[in-house]
Amino acid sequence: MYFFASTRRHVSYESLEEHSLLLILDHSQTVAAILAQPFKLFFIRNGERLNHVPDDLSVHHDGEQCVWDVRPYDRIDGSLTRKAALTREFCRDAGFTYRVFDGISKITRGSLEFLHAYSDARRYAPDPAAAESLRDVFEGGSTLRLAISMLDASPREVRMWVYHMLWMRTLSFDHDRPLSDARVLEWQEA
Repeated sequence: MYFFASTRRHVSYESLEEHSLLLILDHSQTVAAILAQPFKLFFIRNGERLNHVPDDLSVHHDGEQCVWDVRPYDRIDGSLTRKAALTREFCRDAGFTYRVFDGISKITRGSLEFLHAYSDARRYAPDPAAAESLRDVFEGGSTLRLAISMLDASPREVRMWVYHMLWMRTLSFDHDRPLSDARVLEWQEA
């Protein structure tokens, strides 16, 4: 079970790739609801009977409804290719988006797993005055090391605030490089 911080609900998953998709979707801050294995589709084509259970259904704040299949590209076989084509056709007719997710890098996964621990705003979000100070530090780019030296708060507090703001996308970073105190982080306008 994965605790989807954006919806404050648990979502089941069956593989590390599915867990990675949940991390990415949760971190995107765009998902209003998500459901694992949302339905089973039955197809009859040229006398052949096929069925398929997509891995996830995400409903986004902008109204998009996306059906997901999760499989590394090197493990996509002819059976999934046929089922994916039929599922894509069904989704198009139903007004859904259809996507196949093949995973993320180990660095991105590690960073997001770490930051997910700081997703709870009740515990880790800075108060308004601290948030304004952090904005002053990070507008135009800065490092965590510099923020710790500039703010009148304990290094522990500054770290938890920054990690929370990275999870919430208030601060941005390059997901393909490991997090460190020397990495440049930038303030993102809402």
